[in-house]
Amino acid sequence: MKYRVVLSAKSVKAMDRLDRKTEKRIQARLDELAVNPLDPRISQQLEKVESWRYSRVGDWRLIFEINDHNQQIDIITIQHRSRVYKEVMKQATSRRSVGRINVFRQELGKKNLSLGVQTPR
Repeated sequence: MKYRVVLSAKSVKAMDRLDRKTEKRIQARLDELAVNPLDPRISQQLEKVESWRYSRVGDWRLIFEINDHNQQIDIITIQHRSRVYKEVMKQATSRRSVGRINVFRQELGKKNLSLGVQTPR
């Protein structure tokens, strides 16, 4: 079964700015992800946000989320490796989903515990 790949506006803008060689490599990776987005050779789970995955294409990173219900891959951003993870944390805090809320709760629990405050059970 093949997934449908949906690029965000930010991703489309990034693709337009790339040179042709890199753009073709990224397009080839998007085609591979459409066939099997969970293949460990081409994508890994993002540590900071559990529901997001990333794929490496040279010095570029594709950050995406898999929506199994709609058979869709949402490409969140395509950025250079030097700035992608900083930007991901900004986007993760601004977007709302169950996975992101759980990460926020975990971070909140760590902060409360480090201050000596017990979290309610």
